[in-house]
Amino acid sequence: MTFEYEITELDNYGNEIPGTTSRFTFARDGTQLPNGHRPHPTPSSRTRRTSEDERSELFRREDPRQPRYARPNARPEGHTQSRHFQWPPLNNATPLPAGWESFRASATHPNPGRTYYVDPSGQTQWERPVQPVDMAGAGESDYHHSRPSSQPQLPDGWTVHVATQDHIWSGRPYYLHADGYTQWTRPTATEQPQVRTGGAE
Repeated sequence: MTFEYEITELDNYGNEIPGTTSRFTFARDGTQLPNGHRPHPTPSSRTRRTSEDERSELFRREDPRQPRYARPNARPEGHTQSRHFQWPPLNNATPLPAGWESFRASATHPNPGRTYYVDPSGQTQWERPVQPVDMAGAGESDYHHSRPSSQPQLPDGWTVHVATQDHIWSGRPYYLHADGYTQWTRPTATEQPQVRTGGAE
């Protein structure tokens, strides 16, 4: 069984940058395989799924200062698990929050030289942490205070929020429509939230 990751760079506004998608394939033991590697699957490997314990063992860190791999839901060979990571961070000029440190991944890591961040408790992440935003009473103008003023106003019914620290995308802006629909990409004036209707599809 192999695990495939698709990593796409995002710009400062969370939009995918065309042509920046990279694919990585990892063997069951966690070693990275050459791009395009396709082992001959056995009948059992086509349908077998790994347990949470096996996935935890597969992605256990040896060095506590190295970032953890995202743990995908195990999928049979030939299926791709997409993960999008924001790289480079939003703004490298701002200081790190209190207690945070930055390091570079070692030469033996699948992303050698890439910067990762360690919080005061020792948890690691690829995304540069941002100072917490007090969302109580913070509106669109508060969030964009430090952002370029060239951004057009959000369409009616949309508000911007920042993912909380317990979310995998902590500090990343997301957009909420009054109907409860959320998305990572900034909505445009012509974009309406997708509304699900009842019945079979």
